Amino acid sequence: MPDKEELLYTDLHQWILPVEGGARAILGVTDYLQKRLEEIVYVERPPVGETVAAGEPIFLIESGKTVWEFVSPLSGFIEEANEVVLEFPETINRDPFGAGWLLRMSVKETDWSAFMKRKEYEEFLLSYTYPYPEF
Repeated sequence: MPDKEELLYTDLHQWILPVEGGARAILGVTDYLQKRLEEIVYVERPPVGETVAAGEPIFLIESGKTVWEFVSPLSGFIEEANEVVLEFPETINRDPFGAGWLLRMSVKETDWSAFMKRKEYEEFLLSYTYPYPEF
């Protein structure tokens, strides 16, 4: 499990772990989102081997409650999908910041300051959530 202080967050409740000096990133969904989706039953295979643009919907996550589009927060090349999550989607519910990661990608130039750090993300959640989420 990565140190949550190293992660960056989006307003779509995704986490990003920049690695190799920001040349690559590991992406997943936050605990907040997995709780709102409830029991995750299916994860569509991300388009491994393809280049995607930031803001582009790239795959679906299905729960007993809804279907959620994973929108890429970054532009880059998708290198790997987490095979464990594809076979056992409930892994996201059990460990969203560890074994439940979704994909790895090489990243085109990115303004990392556009994403929230942990404290900013917690404040973002508190600004519209009641009862208060657990962190």
